[in-house]
Amino acid sequence: MTYAKLVGYGLLLALGLAALKAVFFSLAAWETSFLFHCVLWAAVVGATVAAVKQMEHITVLEALVVLVVWLVFHLLADVVIAAPLVGFRILVDPSMAVGYVLFASSIILFHSKRHVHRRKQLAAK
Repeated sequence: MTYAKLVGYGLLLALGLAALKAVFFSLAAWETSFLFHCVLWAAVVGATVAAVKQMEHITVLEALVVLVVWLVFHLLADVVIAAPLVGFRILVDPSMAVGYVLFASSIILFHSKRHVHRRKQLAAK
């Protein structure tokens, strides 16, 4: 993991997810359709898994660092980009909190684990 990847993928992910949230939250059916919520959550998980897989093989401690840095970027992007576009009520919406939990869980559960990679290398010898 390099700092360029940490910051670059984190900012790219945060900007993309903030724009996606702004689009979904501005839809008229957002308040009534559970399907829109599920689609947004699936998009959050998919984008997060794709970004964390680009970090190569990392340890759990590095995954926690990625989680904290990316969560800060994500929250800042929501405050700076999504909230002014669709209203600050987006920051207190419970479904957005579910998205943050899924975001954090995706990083911890789906990062490329260094110890698994190391075992595979040792078994190949």
